[in-house]
Amino acid sequence: MVRSESQLNRDRGRWTYLVVLACALWHIWAAGHYTVFDDEAFSCRRYTLPMREMIVALWHGAEPDPPLYYVAQNLCVRLLGVGPLELRALSIALFAAGLLMIRAAAAAWFDRTTAHVAMVICALHPAHLMLGFAARWYSAMFLAVAWLMWATAKLRSSIADANQANWPHAQRRLVAWRVMLWGLAATAVCHVNYFGPVLVGLFWLVGLAANPRKWIHWFIAILMTGLLYAPWAPAFWRQLTSFPDISGGWRSAAATAARTGMALSTGSVASVQAWWVWGPMAMFAACAAALLVRYRRPVGGIALVVLGCIAAGAASRTMLDKYVLSFSGIACVLIAALLRRGLAESARDRRLAAMVATVALTIAWIGCGINLARGQSLASLRWHDPYPRVMQDLLNDRAAPPADQWVVGHPSAWYYFGLESLRSRAETGGALRIDPVAWRRLAVPGENTGKARVPLTAEAMLPRLALDSPDRILTVESSDFADSPAWKGLIKKLEAGYFVEQERTWLEDPDSALKDRIDPRFHHPRWRITVRFWRRIPSS
Repeated sequence: MVRSESQLNRDRGRWTYLVVLACALWHIWAAGHYTVFDDEAFSCRRYTLPMREMIVALWHGAEPDPPLYYVAQNLCVRLLGVGPLELRALSIALFAAGLLMIRAAAAAWFDRTTAHVAMVICALHPAHLMLGFAARWYSAMFLAVAWLMWATAKLRSSIADANQANWPHAQRRLVAWRVMLWGLAATAVCHVNYFGPVLVGLFWLVGLAANPRKWIHWFIAILMTGLLYAPWAPAFWRQLTSFPDISGGWRSAAATAARTGMALSTGSVASVQAWWVWGPMAMFAACAAALLVRYRRPVGGIALVVLGCIAAGAASRTMLDKYVLSFSGIACVLIAALLRRGLAESARDRRLAAMVATVALTIAWIGCGINLARGQSLASLRWHDPYPRVMQDLLNDRAAPPADQWVVGHPSAWYYFGLESLRSRAETGGALRIDPVAWRRLAVPGENTGKARVPLTAEAMLPRLALDSPDRILTVESSDFADSPAWKGLIKKLEAGYFVEQERTWLEDPDSALKDRIDPRFHHPRWRITVRFWRRIPSS
């Protein structure tokens, strides 16, 4: 018995829901397993502020982000607490919703089969697996951009239908409704991240190009977006004008584009030396480029948005590996559309290109999975930094000086100091919830007003050394923060009056020398974390 297309689509839908469930389960496990990295820990200091104080801080540029995700996260941590899984719960839910929205958007742009393929590719993308649970705005942007992509396709198709001779009242109402939805989606994108206006502008141009004679609808949609975003526009402008001067010429832009390409293809789970990943990925890229040239007309709108995002990120030098979730969902839809069309072709060369691309991408991502399972050949070690164990060991070490004689720089070290201190003192009363107010008193520099002993930053320790030098000092040096002027000044001061009586190191970075050659602006230490016990040199 021949099965109908609708039955096949229902079967594919069931399988894709299983993929979404598997992705969510992975995120739940990973949220409790992998380290809360620096950006998450730093933003947690904002999430735990009183709501009004948090919004004022964002307005004045405490972080380079708009407030929408922060407001949602603020409410979430009040309810659940600031433990790793609880802190990341909102992002896990948003990413799962984003997968469903990606499917709807791909179906609106292309067809249901492409939609199912796009959702599977998004769920299995290495960057999504490792950043989809992060307690940052990435998942919120993934969802909001998918909504904007869906709204663009729906508005474009509604206006195209309206070009017919008879335009009934119901059709006018539908177009008006979809204009409003587009404006709301675009406003949400702009309120999640400051790269949002770039995406909104690109989608607006794609929509306008498809319906140039009905420009008034697109004008109303973008005008609505501007009016809704206007209250936050001054903060956006201050952030835009505070960017450092762009320098380095085309080489700097090319380096940013290369990092974007690495993140967009493999996340941060394949170092440049992982040939078993980059070999198949190069083959995939060549086949995908050939398919893009062949199908440039049907996929041109989506391709324009993806290429425009890469160009804007490279030109502004702002597209870091963690930020690719701003448009990685769109890229996955583009790849799904190319593979779907190529595999359905009767022409042998196009079908072969699509098959080779599919196999090559599968092999490359299997290689990424092997890297992740082994914990080796990773482009970034941020998720593996053992700050939980470091802080547990130091808090339980009777040979360590009191905590107010520690110097800590990395936000993750502060985060886990507060977390492990509360757990070790049993202040949670056996409950799962870590109270954000109690955590702030221990984990945010300058917040402690009680008798608890908490570490100092390098900036706070330097004037203390000038007035009253403790006999012993403990420093927790982190690879990402050892280049700061304050930390260098502290080490220079300590070397003049103290000697190292003990040194402990955690997590070796085998690619540190290579990273120094690739990016000589920063020093990449061999060890990710170095703890030193300093003792004052006795006066003669």
